[in-house]
Amino acid sequence: WLDFKETVKNVYFFVIVLAGVLLVVGSTRTLGGLYGTPVYPRTYMLLEVVGGGFLLFQVIVITFYSGELVWRERDAHLAHLHDALPFPDWLPLLSKLGALLGVQVLLAAVVFATCVLVQLSQGYTDIDWGLYAVDLFGFRLLDLWILSVLALAIHVLVDHKYLGYFGMVLFLAASALAPTVGFEHPLYNYGAVPPVTWSDMNGFGPYVAQMVWFRVYWGLVAVALAFVAYLFWVRGTERRGAWRLTRARARARPAVGLGLGVSVLGAAAVGGFIFYNTNILNRFETRRSVEAAQADYEKQYKYLEKA
Repeated sequence: WLDFKETVKNVYFFVIVLAGVLLVVGSTRTLGGLYGTPVYPRTYMLLEVVGGGFLLFQVIVITFYSGELVWRERDAHLAHLHDALPFPDWLPLLSKLGALLGVQVLLAAVVFATCVLVQLSQGYTDIDWGLYAVDLFGFRLLDLWILSVLALAIHVLVDHKYLGYFGMVLFLAASALAPTVGFEHPLYNYGAVPPVTWSDMNGFGPYVAQMVWFRVYWGLVAVALAFVAYLFWVRGTERRGAWRLTRARARARPAVGLGLGVSVLGAAAVGGFIFYNTNILNRFETRRSVEAAQADYEKQYKYLEKA
């Protein structure tokens, strides 16, 4: 609770959130028309515009405050006193991870309030509360939690505040660029899930299964990362690599080994099931293959252009 309060009452946190709210509220002015046709501010449209625009600020919060949380006691020169307190090794990691996950719940609530206020300000009252619950506080929140675990694990393993920031930024840049160079499969792009489409007629339609299975897969990977972060959590003054390996072996008690093994094997099993469905039962389509199919279609039927 202290880690959470110290994060959300920080002036930088307030500025980031305020900037995000102002930006997304301004972007809702484009909701007035779709393909030249006036439209109502439907819930799914608000989530696409507001939720998508605010996502950048949520990622910034994860990137910045993961480092702040891990290094808070050391930056305040209280780490020696803090680490000497009689609590188990898993408690500080769980505390900081819980605070970071709680911050994402708070930011999801900010997005929810912003979307609803925009709808009400435009006189629209047919609000889809279920979609907010399932999409905003369900799938999207889980994606942000999975990213939060990775950010915290990077800072723990690197054990250097600014190198940790650099590592997280490098990961985000690589994730954005990977599809452009042919690395598109969501099975090896951490936290990636296939794009889905929401319809007022049939909801998420046939996409529900893939939405669930991919998040189960990445959730298990995140659990494994959390166990690894626990094994290498820095406590005390000794920070050499050899000593950290010694401490990791000491912390690898049967319960920890069982949890890590189950999460890794579970991720492997779910990943194999996903690969079987996406690459064996079906053909996995890349951007280039889709563009090539579109080009072939245009070439084949171009002679009917003016018919």
